[in-house]
Amino acid sequence: MTGGISSALAVLHGPAVPRAMGTGVTVRKVWPGANGSLTFEARETDTGRIRAGSVSGDGCIRAAPYGCDPALESLRDAARGSQLLIHRYGRRAVLRHVHPDGQSTFTKVVRQGKAPALARTHSLAEKLPETTGITVPRLLRQDSGSMTLSAVPGTDLHRLGRAAAADMPGTGSAAQAGWEAAWRLFPGTWPHFAEAPRGALPFHTAEDECRTVAQWAGHADAHGALQAAGTSLGDAVERVNLMLLATPAQAPVLCHRDLHDKQILVGSREGGLGLIDFDTLSTAEPALDLGNLLAHVEFRYWQGLLLRAAATHAEERILEAADSLCVDPARLQAYRVAAAVRIACVYAFRPPYRPLAHDWFAHILGRLGQRGGHSRLADFA
Repeated sequence: MTGGISSALAVLHGPAVPRAMGTGVTVRKVWPGANGSLTFEARETDTGRIRAGSVSGDGCIRAAPYGCDPALESLRDAARGSQLLIHRYGRRAVLRHVHPDGQSTFTKVVRQGKAPALARTHSLAEKLPETTGITVPRLLRQDSGSMTLSAVPGTDLHRLGRAAAADMPGTGSAAQAGWEAAWRLFPGTWPHFAEAPRGALPFHTAEDECRTVAQWAGHADAHGALQAAGTSLGDAVERVNLMLLATPAQAPVLCHRDLHDKQILVGSREGGLGLIDFDTLSTAEPALDLGNLLAHVEFRYWQGLLLRAAATHAEERILEAADSLCVDPARLQAYRVAAAVRIACVYAFRPPYRPLAHDWFAHILGRLGQRGGHSRLADFA
């Protein structure tokens, strides 16, 4: 795209959204839609509540009241007495309900008719503790447009990492010790997940991953989200294709397919890990999940949310898990680069992180040009 960012994206960087919402808000997340449109999630300045809406290709805003969405029929009732945590307008929402006994449950609201398929996939995940020791949510109830899950006790790795980063490096804090202890569990636990029975799940191929990266790059290009990238986006997609398709694929294993630090919890049971959000559960090469996790750890370091030593510690544990699963280093590199390019495109749509996404993407391109890929966090220094 030439001539700057799209009309829809330009609107989200200006004052029009707070006016449409009727209160001060900060746009946090943005997703591309059809015909140049975007959907967005914002947080109210005064209350901290999540709001959502959409922007058409010509810049017209539709702002939804709190807890409302015409495409999510179950949302209004589910939002009563609950806290809205995530709202992707027109697609899905996640809410937390705290019960009188202090226990929490989480409700995922989707379009009518979509919940049964998600529940079937989740039922496969519920069998994981039998063979892996990983704690997963229990499906408590489900209808056509929503499903409610139990909470997985513990703290996710994202929060642990941020807590460790907030402490002074080298102080030996409890947060830093907790981060290291959590990651020591990973290489001994994750292979059990990957090698668990797979059931009747779809197979996500290397070609599918190429298409996913190309789709996100196309969105970023169409909206001018990664300005000054120009043909670099096309170059990155081409390089991802070469890396993913040039070497033989490995035998598929069970795959979370959205594995990052917010999905993994520690403290859920003695000596074990917890795992959430199984909407994309599938089979794929073992390098897909591990490459995605590596890329996210690197990006958290770039965001300033992880100390360098903490990121390096996590990376070493992920590589241990890869060795246990006999992951081909070339395949791990390929999926890691694919995830890094996709992350750049995703965060280029998020106003708070757009400048960082530009820097991250430029660095990826530099590393691709120098080494044909990146292997260690040291490459990102």
